[in-house]
Amino acid sequence: MSLDLVRETFGNPPVYIAESEASWLYTPVDNLSGLPRHDDMADVVAKPAEHTFVFHEEYQLEEFRFTVLPTPGHSIGGVSIVFPDAHLVLTGDALFRETIGRTDLPTGSMEQLLHSIQTQLFTLPNYDVYPGHGPATTIAHEKTFNPFF
Repeated sequence: MSLDLVRETFGNPPVYIAESEASWLYTPVDNLSGLPRHDDMADVVAKPAEHTFVFHEEYQLEEFRFTVLPTPGHSIGGVSIVFPDAHLVLTGDALFRETIGRTDLPTGSMEQLLHSIQTQLFTLPNYDVYPGHGPATTIAHEKTFNPFF
């Protein structure tokens, strides 16, 4: 499902993105859909985001209060979203149960990802961690059992 279809379906909600990845929404080479190895795939082009995240600023969406942390490494604009009232963090492709996100794609950096996790995520209380895919975990579990740390 494309972002523009989501916008149309749900009444054009505002879209937020990390500033460093803003062009990825509408530039096929940046979002990798326009690379020659993806000739069997249509170029991904969506309308630009209305907003870019201000890191560490508190946001309110309906009853949900959250803060956005910069967690680059999987990609340059990686973010994690912290919901302090629910004691959880959405980590995207930064931190997974007993592993971390891949860093072999353009703009990925192992050093940057490890630093992001240590300085942004491991400083949180023992929140539940919900990655972009795979099983949930906790900050304490990852500090103890993640072989990358």
